[in-house]
Amino acid sequence: MFKQYSAGVGWSFLYLVMLLGVYIPLLQFIPLALLMVPTVILAVKLETIRFWVHYFVVMIVLYLLLGVYAGPLAVVSLLFIVPSYIMGRMYKRNQPARSVITTGIVSIIGVSLLALLLTSAGGINITKEFANFMHEGIQTFPNLMKTMLTEQQLNEYVDQYVTVTVRMLPFLIIIGATVYSFLTHGVVRLLQRRSNPDFPKLQPLREWRLPKSIVWYYLIALFLELIFRNADTSSLMFTILVNLIPLLMLAFAVQAIGFVFFAAHVKGWGRLLPIGSIILLLIAPFLMTIYSILGVFDVVMPLRERMQK
Repeated sequence: MFKQYSAGVGWSFLYLVMLLGVYIPLLQFIPLALLMVPTVILAVKLETIRFWVHYFVVMIVLYLLLGVYAGPLAVVSLLFIVPSYIMGRMYKRNQPARSVITTGIVSIIGVSLLALLLTSAGGINITKEFANFMHEGIQTFPNLMKTMLTEQQLNEYVDQYVTVTVRMLPFLIIIGATVYSFLTHGVVRLLQRRSNPDFPKLQPLREWRLPKSIVWYYLIALFLELIFRNADTSSLMFTILVNLIPLLMLAFAVQAIGFVFFAAHVKGWGRLLPIGSIILLLIAPFLMTIYSILGVFDVVMPLRERMQK
């Protein structure tokens, strides 16, 4: 009992430190990216009541340390505490890793949409606030850029960027939720597998495969994109396509990376090539189209079966 209590205090203290670290310039990305890890582990180790007691104690200490400046950190914490608790409880019940990650993604999306709904109900116009932020950022542009473009042209580019970004909020939320869930799972399993060798794990990337039916959705989306290429950015079809096509392309790109891992495994090439394929995509996102095409071929054609033969 004492060991469990001390472990809970340790992870709670780490969570407090990570929240405070969000205010550290240049290093804030690290605590933000790993913010769910301590609370997921707390949910695994502690019972429900103790978990929430630890969480509220951290919030009280945060307020005592920062006063009103603790408000933004509390909001950030609230966005992730429910998904963290849900994932932790599922781990505790030995649910499959795939189910835990999927539930984590869905819960983060749900909380994010609820936050957007409450923000709009509170009278805050997200589009307007984002546009004001971007227009203020123009003032920090280098003088050379300002001489190359007139102020009107800069404002027009910013308005277009804001419009498209706001329309792509569903895509950004889904990608953010996916990255958070996978990253949290990977770090939590790394920290817990020594004390719990049976901690749920994902199947190897080389075994990841998309259903063939998703190819038809991709083809239909591309066909509609050709028809509505010049559609108004405020239209429903533009919003659907600007979110759906990047999601499908990314899904097939992951399929392609899985194929590279599979090929390397079958041929005994080691991990240098498949890991390099991931790094290449990260540093050269314009290759997404090529990756997605390879992913489509891997789904449609029996490439892996032929390679095994």
